[in-house]
Amino acid sequence: MEYTDTQPEYTDKQFIEAIYELAFGHDAINRNFGHAEVIEVIEEFNEDSLKWDSIPDDDKEEWENAFYDLPEEV
Repeated sequence: MEYTDTQPEYTDKQFIEAIYELAFGHDAINRNFGHAEVIEVIEEFNEDSLKWDSIPDDDKEEWENAFYDLPEEV
């Protein structure tokens, strides 16, 4: 579900579906997740974004490289 500015405000049902998809991906509303699980994941996303914002810009490239690099095979 994608929101466009030509579309009226979300209905409650559309809003809940969109939040579920943010937390768990496509068709999450039909995959038996509860509201509490969705809130928990959204809170984790928020906490992680706040952590990221606290890293100095000069250090972010190093963190990104460490995150995306695959471990060396032994």
